[in-house]
Amino acid sequence: MVDVSGECGPARLGVEMRETTFPDGTRGLITVRAGLSQDEVDLAAAEVWADASGGRRGKGREAS
Repeated sequence: MVDVSGECGPARLGVEMRETTFPDGTRGLITVRAGLSQDEVDLAAAEVWADASGGRRGKGREAS
């Protein structure tokens, strides 16, 4: 479960904010199920990034 809504509010039991690096090199925080390993957090972040970018890699690059 990953929450990217950006909404602030009361903490939910069983979730935590974790720092990650997205595939494009940017750093960010995502909300994930508590207790995940950092590898699982990074994988969740990569999935969110791929969904948000439509699977694009190298945002802003044009095909030649």
